[in-house]
Amino acid sequence: MDLTLLDEGVSWIKDLGSGEGITFLATEIRRERTGVHAKVTILGPSGPLASDNFNIERSEERRRLAKAAFEHFGPMYQENYLAKVVERDLLEFTERGVAEWEEGRILEDVFDADEETPNLQFVLRPYIIRGGATVLFGPPGAGKSNLALLMAVCIGAGKTDFWPVKKGPVCYINLERSRESMKRRLSAICGILGVRHRDHNVTILNCRGLTLQSVARKARSFARQYPDAITIVDSISRAGQGSLVEDVTANRIIDLLNSIFTTWLAIGHTPREDGTHEYGSVMFSAGEDVGIQLASEKRGNVLGVSMIVKKANDIAFPPPYYLAFEFTPPDEETAGALYAIRTAEPHEFPQLAGRHEVSLEMGALRYLEEVGSASATEIARELGFPKKRSQVSKFLTNDPRIGRVGFRKLDIGGREALYGLLHPEG
Repeated sequence: MDLTLLDEGVSWIKDLGSGEGITFLATEIRRERTGVHAKVTILGPSGPLASDNFNIERSEERRRLAKAAFEHFGPMYQENYLAKVVERDLLEFTERGVAEWEEGRILEDVFDADEETPNLQFVLRPYIIRGGATVLFGPPGAGKSNLALLMAVCIGAGKTDFWPVKKGPVCYINLERSRESMKRRLSAICGILGVRHRDHNVTILNCRGLTLQSVARKARSFARQYPDAITIVDSISRAGQGSLVEDVTANRIIDLLNSIFTTWLAIGHTPREDGTHEYGSVMFSAGEDVGIQLASEKRGNVLGVSMIVKKANDIAFPPPYYLAFEFTPPDEETAGALYAIRTAEPHEFPQLAGRHEVSLEMGALRYLEEVGSASATEIARELGFPKKRSQVSKFLTNDPRIGRVGFRKLDIGGREALYGLLHPEG
């Protein structure tokens, strides 16, 4: 069986000896709890004969697809290619095809201990790492899309007004907003940065109403053309892969993004009752290299935005960063239009500054990163909040990045638990 491996799947042509053949094609290959699933299409010379998205390990499902394709064969094909043979070929194709496609995606690499270790590279310091995954999350209306688009144009045009960047092409997958809305936002940000429209180097895939999976083929084409491109997905909530609280959904989204893009940033939302983490399975946090919590405070026609890193693989936790997005006043003809973006000082937005300055979570993470292990009592005391020991203890117990690493005897008798980062190396 001479298989052809594709970026999006695998195919095989059954030669019927007449100069024509039947093509078997498997795409959207994924492993789920119930087995291996794929979209399998059987095509004749004039086009598709039958197609289904199913568990390819189930014989009944394969039999049904083979029968459906056979019923659409012409008389000559039905005579030369019996239904049972179609079913047998489909079994061999799905078993061998999926195995070879998965094996073909594994890159063997033997690292030489004497070889110089490559330096960590930032695309946008300190939030987007070359070859890394970043999730930017915050509540609705916090400014996530404007911030992500600002990052996109800064990278695409090589503008360093707000962050050091490595210039390069950007693919912005818009699953949320209308084309008109994105055009207005992009035009405003280009004007603020002084970038001509033909120079912003940002390709926007307007896919409102579509799922991330349905955009995958177009995105892969872009990734092949620009292998070093940065991709921004707006947003995970519109990925259309299932319930975001399910681990399998989170893993499927992360795996899909990693399978297409080398470096990406995805926008996520927060639960209504808690803005400290992205909505959905903890596997989203597990799959990201950098997790950025976004919060906002509106004062008049100015939206203050704060960025605080909640997860950092391979990098140190940076301090909170503040931006001000200025919009035209409501009494003007262009009411609500974005006309200025600038860095801001914490005192301009006291609610944001207060939240981050007393952030026990970030303080605890940074303290553990510095000392290795500590108790809840010690952390609360060192952070200057000795009366919030129970709050610190709750955070240490529930955060997946932290685990109990031992115990310490107390002078007054008894012992206290010591906590540390589960993966301090990142």
